[in-house]
Amino acid sequence: MFFRNTKRIMGFKGFRSPNFNRYFSSTLDRRKKYIGMTGGRIIYEKLLENNVKVANGFSGGANLPILDCFHSFHHNGKTPIEFVTNSNEGNTGYVAEGYAKVSGEPGIIMVTSGPGLTNIITPLQDALCDGVPLVAFSGQVAKNAPPEAFQSCDSVDLTRPCTKWNYKLKCIDELPTILDYAFHMARSGRPGPVHIDCPKDIQVTKLTEEHLDNFQKINIDGLEYHLNGNGDLEFDKINEIPELKDSQLDTIVDLINKSERPILSVGQGVNDCPKELLEFAEKSNIPVTTTLHSLGSFDERHPLALNMIGMHGHPTPNFMIQEADLILAIGSRFDDRTVGKLDSFAPKTKNAEKNGTGGIVHVDIRPTEKDRVIKVTEFVHSDCKKFLEKMNKKNIITKPRTEWLNMMSNYKKNNPIYIPTFSDGSLSVQRVIEEMNNQIEPYREKCIFSTGVGVHQMVAAQLLTWVKPRSMISSGSLGTMGVSLGYAIGGKLADKNKMVISIDGDGSFNMTNTELKTVMDLQIPVKILLLNNNSEMMVEYWQKLFFEGRYISTDNNNCDYNKLAEAYNIKNLYCDNESNLNDMMKEFLDYEGPILFHVKINKTPCLPLVSPGKSIDNMILTDDGYEDIDKSEVPS
Repeated sequence: MFFRNTKRIMGFKGFRSPNFNRYFSSTLDRRKKYIGMTGGRIIYEKLLENNVKVANGFSGGANLPILDCFHSFHHNGKTPIEFVTNSNEGNTGYVAEGYAKVSGEPGIIMVTSGPGLTNIITPLQDALCDGVPLVAFSGQVAKNAPPEAFQSCDSVDLTRPCTKWNYKLKCIDELPTILDYAFHMARSGRPGPVHIDCPKDIQVTKLTEEHLDNFQKINIDGLEYHLNGNGDLEFDKINEIPELKDSQLDTIVDLINKSERPILSVGQGVNDCPKELLEFAEKSNIPVTTTLHSLGSFDERHPLALNMIGMHGHPTPNFMIQEADLILAIGSRFDDRTVGKLDSFAPKTKNAEKNGTGGIVHVDIRPTEKDRVIKVTEFVHSDCKKFLEKMNKKNIITKPRTEWLNMMSNYKKNNPIYIPTFSDGSLSVQRVIEEMNNQIEPYREKCIFSTGVGVHQMVAAQLLTWVKPRSMISSGSLGTMGVSLGYAIGGKLADKNKMVISIDGDGSFNMTNTELKTVMDLQIPVKILLLNNNSEMMVEYWQKLFFEGRYISTDNNNCDYNKLAEAYNIKNLYCDNESNLNDMMKEFLDYEGPILFHVKINKTPCLPLVSPGKSIDNMILTDDGYEDIDKSEVPS
């Protein structure tokens, strides 16, 4: 097994894959079926083999041979692949991300060369940051094209920092293996995006017997592989996870049994094992806090649920993690927005670690996460599901933890989320989301929500009751505005039986609202809740806190969004007062087709807010509680 470019495979930004110049052979039988097929056709066949149902893209001269296969082979008795044309390549990437976030399977992107490729850089980086599996194909000028040919660019160098792995095809001989590898890399370890650059001449070249003979000695530049006895690639050996050691698990069990104030802090690594998480939490009687990407992995109606931790999280988990003697961080990173000031994080775990009664346990699928941000007591390199399955078989004492759970109840009672109200009946974003949460109960189990980035995003995370994993689709680490509508379309394409609601702010919606065209074209029944305060409110609030109210680049002079929806033949509603909110929210939720609900809201901040540069429990809880903040610590 070869792990010589482990950092590259794990998706670390800035690590350039070396040229290993390794040669390998492979049996011919599994590749003979592709003889006579063009490169474009082979790509299409590989999509079918990987059970791809939807591909997102935008046409251009350099990817037409691939796209032609969708036309030519859709009616030959094979499982069709729905090709969705988006309004631009960037939105193609966001729709593919939404599909992957909901389904757990790779989203497919197909774009042309030059600007087609450069337009998907942001979605690729967004996917890399959030661990989203994508397989992106870009067309490219022919290999013999002159320098600086029309719409040519160095695609591999451009996408290297924002992908787990990328590759420019050199010949048709290597295409079947490269595609197998691409899908494996997108899915394996921590999922992420991969990119294949496809010159036009390879797309139209037919694979021959001679090509397969040459493939016996082909150079695959920078490719990690393992060969079995038959000379076949064993992709399952790449990013292989070691077996869990009983001795380490027993050590962790001992810490759990001795601890008095343990807390489970879980991230998106647990999204595929909610049952195992529930069993573990109940068996150990440990309260559970989630991150933005794991909302719903632990049902927030459960008495052990603490809701979301972090910069705009609920006060309760922020307070409790500082009081905890043992933190079990499973499938989550110690992100700056979830830990606050590093040297002030979880102070009581340090003494507990010295006494052998607690500390910090970190479970992650990437070995590179060990002690990367926080030095931990025990690091477990494992898939979260395997870890929880093993732990659930261990002899964990179910302690009552009465004092600890009473503390949790008191924190919840005394620290509700700030919901501004106004005497004239005008609305806040918090009040609108609160009303949606009240009315969503009949649909809650089948709901998927997407958001852009801003106040609306964090308020939705705070005030909606999350009950199922993969029901919150949002941009986390990169904080990409404008993604909500694309995510929602992708989510609906992934699961047509779900009710998909895009919750967006005006600033975020303005960036990508051309995707209403896709909604119209395909009559995709997504619901769009558009919260309009004519402002980039999160940034405006920071300017208020840290720049003495010197506002710039935050005011929006918006269009009539209802007329915009009418232009795309989409049903629309408008509300600007409490007196109409209840009835219109009901109409919005009950309507079965695509609909836009435009709500005019006041400018209100998203609170709580962890004071920049302060510990996770140092929060601004109300809009008058910011006088003593350090104005040199501007949030990013």
